[in-house]
Amino acid sequence: TTRRIREPVTTFTDIRSAFDGITYSKGGAVLAMFERQLGADKIREGMRQYMAKHARGNATSNDLIEALAAVSKDPAEFRKSFGSFLDQPGVPLLQVRTQCDDGPPRLLIEQQRYLPVGSTVAASGEWIVPLCVRYGDADGLHTQCSLISGREAVLPLETKTCPSFVMPNADGGGYYRFSLDPKGQAALQANFDRLNEREQRVFADSISAAYSAGTIDTAAFLRAAASLSKAPLASTAMA
Repeated sequence: TTRRIREPVTTFTDIRSAFDGITYSKGGAVLAMFERQLGADKIREGMRQYMAKHARGNATSNDLIEALAAVSKDPAEFRKSFGSFLDQPGVPLLQVRTQCDDGPPRLLIEQQRYLPVGSTVAASGEWIVPLCVRYGDADGLHTQCSLISGREAVLPLETKTCPSFVMPNADGGGYYRFSLDPKGQAALQANFDRLNEREQRVFADSISAAYSAGTIDTAAFLRAAASLSKAPLASTAMA
């Protein structure tokens, strides 16, 4: 029953329903995700151009999107990606699996709308996700970002060796949830102490969300809950 961030306003009564927690909390989280994608300097540049162009005048959300798209590497793709979060309800669930056995290391990614078990809403919906992952290999920790689109996608990793673990939401900056296959889940859990505080909290949230969505079983949830109990930020996210 949730609504999208940008709702049409055709009458004065629509104005009240257009400004709530979704507008501000989800809207702020989505803006932060795209700020990470563009970079703080680019965001400032785009905002300066936007304010200068529309000074002492009116502007729409599309005007803002155009200003930010203008400072991006691919304006058309940026518009599509931003619109996919702005104009449809829900949040994407990314199911991530690492594959290394028949070629260079890569991530196999499937997306659908996140829904809890028992929901009667269709798991349709497709986002163009600014995905940032962090992974470990023999040379240390690495962060890699890319736009992911389609129901299924492949992300080649910039490493020659199979990663020891993959955190699908680096720095907890992405507005999406994720689930891992059992092997990937165990690897990430074993490297929990290498995650920063935001990543630990997002990991805990995704464990809880994956259990609610039925993508992990009770045993896996309890193993994760036990290992996260000593991390204050993560344990509050599991509550």
